[in-house]
Amino acid sequence: MSARNPLAAAVLAMLAPAVISAQTPASDIPLRLPVSPAFRVTVGFAHAGWSDDALSGANGVALTVSRHVFGPVRGLFDFATLSGNTLSGSGAEAARHYLAGAGVSVAPELTAGGLVVRPELGAAIGTWVSDPAADSSSTRSQNAWEVFIGVDANVYGPLTLGLRYRRVPMRMQDVAAQGPTVPSIALRAQVFEVGLGVRF
Repeated sequence: MSARNPLAAAVLAMLAPAVISAQTPASDIPLRLPVSPAFRVTVGFAHAGWSDDALSGANGVALTVSRHVFGPVRGLFDFATLSGNTLSGSGAEAARHYLAGAGVSVAPELTAGGLVVRPELGAAIGTWVSDPAADSSSTRSQNAWEVFIGVDANVYGPLTLGLRYRRVPMRMQDVAAQGPTVPSIALRAQVFEVGLGVRF
């Protein structure tokens, strides 16, 4: 019996660290891994200027919803509604414009002086709808594509403040012309946006 006591003591000495380790609470293990926000929703003011002098500037609101895809690449959907005028005969008439599109952008996340900034470059394709105020004119829609650049920065928690410039070439349909196929005029819109966003 006395010969077994040193052996038992040695076995217990070897097992003691494992037992203590198993009973130690895993308080030092993080409960979750930090994950960058996947979505961003931005709402703001938009102003459109035209390459045709017959058209005045249009103002309204813009909405952009984007989702992280991989790396700095994001998929996005944008929508804007603007009040201004549109081509009608040899002049222009009051109209509401709707621009909707889907695209992709590259927006790397940079940190400078503790401020998180995301420059952005992208392209989208969609449609531009012109809805004239006069009942005698027809609502017209045309395919449109756009390229855009912008930047946004974190201002407080998940809130961001951003600027964007969108260049939208198109062939605009004349709302005064009758029939399903009407003459169109090549022009471009330049849309400037400032918006407040949230990341989640």
